[in-house]
Amino acid sequence: MEFIIPLTMASEQGIDSVGIRALDLDLLRGKLVNIPPSWVLTAKGFSHFLDHNHLRPKLKQLVSSAEDENALHSIYQMISDLFEKAEMPADLVDELEETCVHFRKPEGLLQTKVLLDSKKRPLWLLIPSPLYSGDPENKEGLFLNVRGLEDIISKLKQCWASLFSPSEILARRALGIQENPRMGVVLQQMIVTEVSGVAYALMDKKETVKLRACWGLPDYNDKISMDEYTVTMDTWQITSSTVDTQLFQWGLDVHTEELIKKPVQKSSDPKLVKKEVLELAKLAKRVRSYGKQDVKMFFLMDSQLPFVSQMNRIGSVEVKIKPMISHTPPKPTRKEEPATNPEFWLELSVPPLEEKKQEPRKESPPKAEMHEEEEPESIKEIVEESKEGEKNREALLDQMLKAKELIYEIEYLLFKNEKEKFATKLEELKKLIGGLE
Repeated sequence: MEFIIPLTMASEQGIDSVGIRALDLDLLRGKLVNIPPSWVLTAKGFSHFLDHNHLRPKLKQLVSSAEDENALHSIYQMISDLFEKAEMPADLVDELEETCVHFRKPEGLLQTKVLLDSKKRPLWLLIPSPLYSGDPENKEGLFLNVRGLEDIISKLKQCWASLFSPSEILARRALGIQENPRMGVVLQQMIVTEVSGVAYALMDKKETVKLRACWGLPDYNDKISMDEYTVTMDTWQITSSTVDTQLFQWGLDVHTEELIKKPVQKSSDPKLVKKEVLELAKLAKRVRSYGKQDVKMFFLMDSQLPFVSQMNRIGSVEVKIKPMISHTPPKPTRKEEPATNPEFWLELSVPPLEEKKQEPRKESPPKAEMHEEEEPESIKEIVEESKEGEKNREALLDQMLKAKELIYEIEYLLFKNEKEKFATKLEELKKLIGGLE
């Protein structure tokens, strides 16, 4: 396909094609982090939409005329209206329809529960993936439970329009990025889980992970009370925990599969046990280490393994951020150009982790005033128990992810009608599945 690719090919396309969030997700996948099945609508598809509707001159005129925040809000509404009325190119609609077919079965997810509607498929999460890292808390253009082709086209236009929200325009101006609209969009299969939340892996005076968790699907509207936990990375101690009463959760109606508020039966129970808190904290630290900067990680807790659905880099917009180097070197898409090139911002940089001054860590005994349920001995036992199964868990996860990659490759070869390669990859998958059994 011309505009939509599997996430496994994101690193080959590069940041200027898929955007930073898609590239980061592909890196995490290559590092054996469990990622939901995902595809990427590339920046080429966005450009095709703009050119098909002759929108570039209008966008340039509107954005250049905005000088204050009130004007930016007005312009954002005008651009959203333009996108809503614009026509989606027929060839792009065909590719979206073909991609829907790939999310009909929960392939590669094993025991994970996935709800799929036989009439309105698939259930998607749309994640905007611009070519730079902006505000990590910005939720503009992020859509949950996108159902059916008609809804996908409508939400996709809104996702693209979010590139012109006031916060995104201000971020580009702070970075000195010229207005040349390009962005990818991650099309991610939605997974129904018992617990979801976010983890912040931060390098402050002490390396810490801050977790927030709730029952049900992720809350992108900040309307649900969430439990909060703080873990220090050097000692793996839970230094604080707050369990909040959650009266309702986001979920899917079992009959209509519409996103609804559902009452919580165990409203006062903690969403995570200590072992899960520490496991998620370790995962957040791993994710942070790959990017060498603070991150916000969106997680989904399955009964077996945590999934990472999204990763946002945390940093001031004044800092130009370098995309992570993925496990597969990206193919060159154009010749190297000097720094005077107006597109030079694509080759971004971030200070290396070693430049951060850190005070030497001192081993100190746990404080005596800790609550009984958080005594050092019990935490040590939890850490040791977690370490015992870590090697086996990572080996199993490695096999699972290899199987998932093979499935994506097989689907892609099927579309390309490359029968010989298809048969070879199918045999590899059969052998791998036999090993899993």
